[in-house]
Amino acid sequence: RCLRKQDCVLIGFAPWDKVCGRRNLEKAKQGVISSYSVENTKEAARLEPNHSHHVLVDDGHGGWASEIEFRSYIEEHGLAIDPPGIEAVAVPKVVLVINGGLGTLETVRQAVEQERPVIVLPESEGCAQWIYDACYGDGEDAIAHETAKQTSIEPTKPKAYTTLGGHQNGPEKQQWKKDVLEWIKYKNNEIMGNDSCKTRAVSHFRSDSGEDFKEVMLTGLLDDLRDNRTDAIRLAVSWKDPSVLRNELDEMQ
Repeated sequence: RCLRKQDCVLIGFAPWDKVCGRRNLEKAKQGVISSYSVENTKEAARLEPNHSHHVLVDDGHGGWASEIEFRSYIEEHGLAIDPPGIEAVAVPKVVLVINGGLGTLETVRQAVEQERPVIVLPESEGCAQWIYDACYGDGEDAIAHETAKQTSIEPTKPKAYTTLGGHQNGPEKQQWKKDVLEWIKYKNNEIMGNDSCKTRAVSHFRSDSGEDFKEVMLTGLLDDLRDNRTDAIRLAVSWKDPSVLRNELDEMQ
């Protein structure tokens, strides 16, 4: 809501067969403003009103989370376009997790697999709380560095959520949830145990932490450019945030 007040472009992706009121949307005429006032049901959800645009995905199969693969493709390739005549700058991406369910956990699984930074807000509960508890345990605010250095056998990489069958709360999906959280925790520890790398797979923000949320987000974006520090510095300079720029310069050294 705060971003919409700043006229930011916020694009939402949703599975077409899970959108409330989709039949009325089908009847709406192109270019004509139509009323959209519906409530969530057990089988579908309304479009979140604070997004400026929505992409409704029909992959031929449907179901919750069926839009994730297409959204990931757009995120990866749609942001890789270099406009002619303009010096290309890498576009950083970060996954911000607010609440969420198993579909959100699949998005995080893909992000960690692609080594993309993830920031969770555990106070929002849901998936954000699951990941926080898995990585930081018992409400601790940090993993001890020595603990992060401990070696262990990497868990088998979990399969994609969309390959699972059964009920939303069925045993197969609950086991998948457990396996994914264990794998994310391993990957987070692996990165933190690397002395040459100061980043994490999963960071978090709590309102009682005393941290600045803006700084947490900007740092997460720069973490996505850890293999391209020149672009990271250029972005940090353009943001005109002394603290973020100082941290980035320190890391380069």
